[in-house]
Amino acid sequence: MTSSSIWRGALSISPLPKLIALDLDGTLLTSDKTLSPRTVQAVERVTRAGTKVVLCTGRPPRTARPFAERLKLVELAIVYNGGAIYDFARDTALCRYDFPVAVAHEAIERLRARYPDVMCGAETAYGWFVDTARYEIVRRGRVPYETEPDGVGEVERFLRESVTKLLFWHPTASAETLAAALDGVSVHCTWSMPGLLEVIAPEVNKQVALARVAADLGLQAREVAAFGDQNNDKEMLAWAGLGVAMGNGSESVRALADLVAPSNDEDGVAQVLEAWL
Repeated sequence: MTSSSIWRGALSISPLPKLIALDLDGTLLTSDKTLSPRTVQAVERVTRAGTKVVLCTGRPPRTARPFAERLKLVELAIVYNGGAIYDFARDTALCRYDFPVAVAHEAIERLRARYPDVMCGAETAYGWFVDTARYEIVRRGRVPYETEPDGVGEVERFLRESVTKLLFWHPTASAETLAAALDGVSVHCTWSMPGLLEVIAPEVNKQVALARVAADLGLQAREVAAFGDQNNDKEMLAWAGLGVAMGNGSESVRALADLVAPSNDEDGVAQVLEAWL
């Protein structure tokens, strides 16, 4: 029996979940950061069938919005890896899980002392900011920023209130290595790619936000399915009644998932949704 027939067979005896959470990059989006027509159609069919679908991404609202609008999922989305639950229709955060600016300064100082070449970015309720070095790298790159930052320079100079998310890049050190340097700092470290460390409030992740969404809808974990591919998806895949890892996902994510779908470039999410339908 092929792996495809195994997961299709498993879904044939499983009811369509009442809530489905979809990661974007590496999961719903293809490698060139687009939504295939097949994926759009599959999501629309599932929502017409009565299932609530929410995007659950590490992205900020400004870069998640185009996909939410294309998929007609504008009422509710989890962004910043669970750092906020957002309503695109009203352009407002329904809730935020920020952490104190003093903790942000501690994290930045710790990494700058250990890795002088580290580059930093920050997402806050009052704007987003990025180091000059990182800004120049992105500006010269193949995919420049879609919108200009609210501040470019030493990120810590722009921080005046609580912080939603910090991001760190380094020329050689991996996200996992950078995370180890923040042991003892009151933050949660994760990553969606090996070279990008993402730092949010302690005890916050995609699962925490997804559980809140489910509770607000009167649903339990067993009625939820979650799709993801990377370290920042682990908690929600483990919590959901059905955790689906993408075929292109990291080995650790595929190991903990209930189901491994075809890759993002094979319309893996769409294939699973179609199997339910």
